[in-house]
Amino acid sequence: MARFAPDRCPHPDCKHSNSFGYQRHGSYWRACDGREVQRFRCLSCLHTFSVQTFRFDFRHRKPHINHLLLDAFVSKNTQRQASRTYQLNRKTIAHRLELMGRHCELYHRRALDAAPSLAFLGSFALDELETFEKDRVNMPLTMPVLVSRHTLFILDFEVGTLAPRGRKPAGLARHKRRSQSSEAVFAVLQRAAQLGAPNRAVPPFFATDKKPTYPGLIQRAFGGRASHIQIDAKLPRSSQNPLFAVNLTFAMLRDGISRLVRRNWAHSKLAAKLVRHAWIWVAWRNYVRRRTVKTPDETAATTAMIAMRPIRPMELIRERLVWD
Repeated sequence: MARFAPDRCPHPDCKHSNSFGYQRHGSYWRACDGREVQRFRCLSCLHTFSVQTFRFDFRHRKPHINHLLLDAFVSKNTQRQASRTYQLNRKTIAHRLELMGRHCELYHRRALDAAPSLAFLGSFALDELETFEKDRVNMPLTMPVLVSRHTLFILDFEVGTLAPRGRKPAGLARHKRRSQSSEAVFAVLQRAAQLGAPNRAVPPFFATDKKPTYPGLIQRAFGGRASHIQIDAKLPRSSQNPLFAVNLTFAMLRDGISRLVRRNWAHSKLAAKLVRHAWIWVAWRNYVRRRTVKTPDETAATTAMIAMRPIRPMELIRERLVWD
């Protein structure tokens, strides 16, 4: 295995030039796992750092639990159940959920930016999954998800609030909570429009249900360069349905994320936590999990030519991407 060579100084105040210089500066034995870690010194600011500085488990006292928790987060385990199973403080699990969620989102964004071509992502299915935070009636949420129809690659998602489903309480002029459905859908479409825009030879194609806001939002995001078909939501949800990819993704989301399982007490207390948890599952689904049972050597990312090969779970959370 090639020895690690840092490409930059991780110290935020270092003002080194484009030609970054360093020297090896001894090593130390990591107390938590007994691993020898190489240290370095920056020749510009003279601060020292190590190989561990560039790893996801930087300053983790229990790095061995990361792969256990990654598996739990995508296997419908609640935080409290994981706490009981692995004998951990629930705050530790909540902290790892936050860190892994931010890391997985950055991993996905970086993979899309580095992809040589997005030609296999020309046909999409778009729909909104409904869930809630704290209260099912008064605090519903919408989660628009954009999925490649042929590769099952999840391109993007967003989470927004919905207006309360119940009647307006007496004495209140209007509900304070408003629907962010259109804003969330447009945010997903706008990010999709920015991906590979200079090299897009074929206009993208979208399949949605008959929600009246979708045509205008697609037109607004893509400026008339996209084709769009609307499908009756009452049609059988078979593999022949143009919305099959997103319907399948919703079923897998509810089966894999504990907070999305219907009628249970593991629901999200905060929408922000749902976003973090969903990014873990999306990155795992795209890059780690096999696309189908019959294609053990393919993932959604390899089929879409976003990644060259399936990656192992620990490869997903190996390199440090979150630096604040």
